[in-house]
Amino acid sequence: MKNNFNCQLWTAAAIAAATMFAGCFGAGVQSGVEVGTTNNYFGSGPTASEVADQPVQPLPKTEKVILLQDQRDLLRLSIKSEGNSADEKELAAGIAQRTKGALSADDAKIVTDDKFDVRTVIRPKLTIVDQDGDYYRMNSTVEIEIKSFDGRRVFGTNKIDVVSQRRVLGKNAAISRIEEAAADKVAEWCRQQLKQITNSEVGATVLSIQLPTVPEGEARNSQEDAANIKAVGNSLAKLPNLISYELIGQDLQAGTCQYRVVYFISAYPNGISNEVGALIGTVKQ
Repeated sequence: MKNNFNCQLWTAAAIAAATMFAGCFGAGVQSGVEVGTTNNYFGSGPTASEVADQPVQPLPKTEKVILLQDQRDLLRLSIKSEGNSADEKELAAGIAQRTKGALSADDAKIVTDDKFDVRTVIRPKLTIVDQDGDYYRMNSTVEIEIKSFDGRRVFGTNKIDVVSQRRVLGKNAAISRIEEAAADKVAEWCRQQLKQITNSEVGATVLSIQLPTVPEGEARNSQEDAANIKAVGNSLAKLPNLISYELIGQDLQAGTCQYRVVYFISAYPNGISNEVGALIGTVKQ
């Protein structure tokens, strides 16, 4: 599988609070590599987008970039509503909102922007089966799918039928009843699919990385650290079957950085950390 590679730059302030070393970042130090640099693509590298051009200083041959630890992360889930008519769009939006509320913090991290790993799309179709004046009885079929960031890989699809038993006063009231009944079923299906995806299809991991150490008593060189952080990202871009990698944090005083990596689990039977550890351990300037 080979797809296009995209690169986005996010601001450091919005991401720093969510990183593993929140509050430890070197405030005011300009490294040249901003926290929040995101690279998304499907398939193998080998080319990584340039984050920033930095002067490269040669490092002692004995120094290496080392993977300190990895920590499993929740998938970022986007929930999108779609509909053909105004009523269907209203219903879809209502189901989506209720579904977000029904999913727990253990299922996924709900996001509202384009920084997601997987997306659930909700498309309801409404049918008026009985109408007497302002009294309505309506049925609906809700189509759901969960797909990858770029939309090219579908992890699951489903159709949920919601059948009204009697007429109610007002079309909005009839739609509201369908919304409530459908949302519970949509949320439960999403929960099951997310569990399956995270267990066997897509993994998300935060990697904590130690940059080359400096001699005792000497200050760290921010340009060297920036060059090494960039080199780590370029190395990650060479991994096959990686969905995305993102610089989410850096501590310039301790000389560490954190990358969030999203990948296809089947491509790494021995674990992503083993592969990354071997890869970045050989990063050279």
